[in-house]
Amino acid sequence: MTSAGVLPRICPLAALVVAACGLVACSGSEEASDQSATSFAEAARASARWAVAQAGPDHLLTTTRDGVAYPDPGLTTDVVLSLVATGQQDSARPLVSAISDPATLASYIGDGRASLSVGPTAKLIVALNTFGADPSDVHDRNLRSELTDQLSDSGRVLDLGPDDWSTTESQSWSVLALSSDEAGQDDARSAARYLATQQCEDGGFPVVLEPPTCTGDTAATAFATSALAAAGEMKAAQAGAEWLSRQAVVAGDGRFWRSSLTGQFDVGTSAAAVTALQDVGGHQLLVDQGRKWLAEQQVTTGEDAGAFRLDGWPDPSTTARAAIALAAGDAES
Repeated sequence: MTSAGVLPRICPLAALVVAACGLVACSGSEEASDQSATSFAEAARASARWAVAQAGPDHLLTTTRDGVAYPDPGLTTDVVLSLVATGQQDSARPLVSAISDPATLASYIGDGRASLSVGPTAKLIVALNTFGADPSDVHDRNLRSELTDQLSDSGRVLDLGPDDWSTTESQSWSVLALSSDEAGQDDARSAARYLATQQCEDGGFPVVLEPPTCTGDTAATAFATSALAAAGEMKAAQAGAEWLSRQAVVAGDGRFWRSSLTGQFDVGTSAAAVTALQDVGGHQLLVDQGRKWLAEQQVTTGEDAGAFRLDGWPDPSTTARAAIALAAGDAES
């Protein structure tokens, strides 16, 4: 299946989501220094600008497989989120229109009748809500209702179709999407409580839901922690944040996180961890250390200035995640 002097702060993910429905302005209470907040915000905006510049004439980014470039609405949605987080909504507008095209939408999330991939649907709802669009009216499709229809009695949000590929990440995006709708807070609590039951005894979260053995994964834990913070499940969110803090690796004055899959330092995983720690609050020093490491990884010269690399190559997805983590700035439209 389809699979930032002290600037008014946008907490990267959870508070960006809940602020969309007016629930809170920002989670966490610490502020970075004026100089570092400004520096990080500028780096974040540069990253989002580079990422959006990678879109084609159809305003969609692409993913290349076997030498062929395919439109990638999911990657495009990631870039929309980075643009909103860095206060560049106007640059996001054509991307939002492109993703919302009926044919593109169906290819990305399913038709909503026979098939629906809940992770992509939920991520798109978050992007639309934070941008200021209405997920309940996307070319006659009500994405909120389609997602809510997949909420089971247990609180798990299941894919529609012959196979279910829901994971901790998709459940986390579902919690974030439901939390961004003021009218859907009961559903958000149900989905969040289910997500909290998936937490391992040490505070981490596994990649898959209901695994026979619970082993924490850094990226999955970061997504779950941000989602739980957005839904107000702070006990589980704080435990997730503590787990993430124990995984941080010292790198000079900075900190990074390793991919649980490869064991190597990883910009995308580090960005997700930094985002989650800021969403929960209480870890500002570690957040700033993580941002410092991230900023040191950014390409600063040449045509790819602003980008972050994956496997040695400038990568829009990694760059979008890093932009959200570095975002500490005002939302300028």
